[in-house]
Amino acid sequence: MKKSKSKILSLVMSLVLMLTTAFCLSACGGGTKTLESYINDNPSVKKQIEGASQSDSTMEMSIDIKENDLIYTYKYKQVFEADVVKQMNKQFETYASNFETTFSNIAKSLEEETKISGITVYIVYQNGDGSEIFKQSYTAKK
Repeated sequence: MKKSKSKILSLVMSLVLMLTTAFCLSACGGGTKTLESYINDNPSVKKQIEGASQSDSTMEMSIDIKENDLIYTYKYKQVFEADVVKQMNKQFETYASNFETTFSNIAKSLEEETKISGITVYIVYQNGDGSEIFKQSYTAKK
C-alpha cells in the first residue's frame, strides 16, 4: 500500500506541475466560466489530461473534468467483498486528511491560474465492478 500511495502522490504532483505549466503557457479563455470549458478551449491541456491516465496490475487511474470538478478515479481491477470494502473505506477515511493540503493546493492553483472560483478536487476509489469504495472532496483554502 505504501508503494501505491507513493506512486499516486508522485503522479498527482506531476499532474499539478503539468497543468500549472500548461495553464501558464496557454491563452486564457475570456468568457470561460467553468474548468471544463476552460480545458475544452485549450486542446493542449486537454490532451495532457487525457494522456495522464495510468494503469498497473492492481488499478487504473483516470482524470475527468466535469463543470468545476477535477476527479481522480482509482478503480481496482479486483472486486472486493463487502466486508473488505468496509475496512478499506475506514482506512481511506484515515488517510484522507493526510492529503488535504496537497489536493486543496491543487484546487487553489487551478483557481488562481484559470481565474475560475469554486473548483473542487475529488478523489474516488472504486471497486472492480465500478461501485464506490470511497470519495473525498477538497477545495481551495482561502
